[in-house]
Amino acid sequence: MWNLTIGQIRKIFQPSQNTHRGAVARPKVNGPPSGYPRFAAFLGSHSSLHIFRRFTALRLRLMLCKQDQLSVLEQQLQEIDRSESKPLYLGSLRRDQNPERKRILDEIDTLLSEYDALAERNEHAFARCEARGRDMANVRNWLADNGSIARKETEYIDTAEDTMTLEKDASDIALNAVAVSAEQLLMRLPRAWTSKLRTSNPREPKLWVFPNALLHGFGRVVLACVLVTLLFVPIVTISAIESLRARVVLIWISATLFILVLTVLTRAKTSEIFVAGTTYATVLVVFLAQNEN
Repeated sequence: MWNLTIGQIRKIFQPSQNTHRGAVARPKVNGPPSGYPRFAAFLGSHSSLHIFRRFTALRLRLMLCKQDQLSVLEQQLQEIDRSESKPLYLGSLRRDQNPERKRILDEIDTLLSEYDALAERNEHAFARCEARGRDMANVRNWLADNGSIARKETEYIDTAEDTMTLEKDASDIALNAVAVSAEQLLMRLPRAWTSKLRTSNPREPKLWVFPNALLHGFGRVVLACVLVTLLFVPIVTISAIESLRARVVLIWISATLFILVLTVLTRAKTSEIFVAGTTYATVLVVFLAQNEN
C-alpha cells in the first residue's frame, strides 16, 4: 500500500502550470539595474538617442602631434642624407648599409601608418551629423527623471557644439528635411490623435517616437506631389497661354525652378543636374511644338 497524503495525491493529478495548454515556463524579465546598465538600455531603445561626444579638439591635437613627429623624422632623414659619406648608398637601396637611415625609415613607416589611420578615423567622425536639439533634450529629460548617473559624466549632453549622432540620415536631403518637418508637425498634434502612429518601448513608457518608415513614407508622398506639380503645372499653363513669347518665358522660368529644386534639395552632381534640366526643358519644348501644330 502507498502511504500518500491527500496533498500529495492532489499534486499528482493536478496539471502543472508549466505544461498547461502547452505553455512553457519563462523567467520573469526585469529591467536592467539603475545606473549605466539602464542608461545604455535607454540609449539603445531608439537610434535617435545614439548621441556621443565627437572630441574634435582632441582629435585635431593628436593629428598635430603625429604631424610634428613626422616632420622631425623627415628633418633627421634629410640630415642623414646630406651627411652621407658614401654617395653609393644614396643611389642604391639594395647597397645602402647605413643603419641610422634604415631605422629612421622604419620609424617613418610606422608613424605614417598611425597618421593615416588617425586621419581616416577622424574623417568618419567628422562626417557624422550633429545631434539634434530635440534628441538631446530627450536624453536630458531621462537623466533628470532617473538621476542614476554622475552629473560630471553627463555634462556632454548639455552642449551640442561637440556632439555627434550615430543615426544615419537619409541620403536624400529633401527626404530627410521633409521627414523632420513631418515629425515636428506630428509632435504638435494631440497625443490621442497620433497614439496609433507612435512606437513605444515597454521599459520606457514615457518615450514615444515615430517610426522612420512612417516619416520617410510621408516625405516621399510630399516630394512626389511637388515633382508632379513641377512637371504638369507648366504644361497646363502652356496650354492656356496663346502668346508664343509668354510660353517661351514660362518654359525658361519652369526649367530654372526645376534646376534650383534639384540643386538645393538633392546631392546630385553637376552633370546629373545638367542632364535632368536639359531633359525637362526638352519635354516642355516638344510639348510646345506639338501644341503649336
